[in-house]
Amino acid sequence: MLGKLRRCPTEPNETGDLEEMLAKDVLSYLRVRGGRDEFEQQQLRIVCSTLARVLGRLLQGNEKWSVYYWVDDILPISTTVIAGGINVRGLMVWGQSKQAQQWVEPFSGTVRVLETSNRVIYQLMGGDAARGTGKVPYGNRKTRESLDLPEEWLFTFLKE
Repeated sequence: MLGKLRRCPTEPNETGDLEEMLAKDVLSYLRVRGGRDEFEQQQLRIVCSTLARVLGRLLQGNEKWSVYYWVDDILPISTTVIAGGINVRGLMVWGQSKQAQQWVEPFSGTVRVLETSNRVIYQLMGGDAARGTGKVPYGNRKTRESLDLPEEWLFTFLKE
């Protein structure tokens, strides 16, 4: 079951440059995927960093997200290559201004790059609606072997 779905605008906006960067990063990752080496892991970190920036931009103005919160990173637990893109499941790391502590929330994102235009389409989901945010400090995050995905996501962004 999905949380409240927020469709993303298709016209250019402040997220547009980040989406172009995301398309390039995903394509770079797909080119090196399968090598199982440090370069592949570096490319995945770049994709996750850009995903975090896109998600942070999308969360701005959301009624369940404070103006004092910021998304720091996406920590991948599993990555699957799909037709024209990737699916990343893991943890969203976020913080609050003027606080040293960070928290983690479950995250799942599917990003596809359209061949004809290098435009991205995506579905990004974060947070457990039943639990709310700020319940799991970064230091208490689950191990890489385990990720409990929520039955209902707190945030869902869809761009078609």
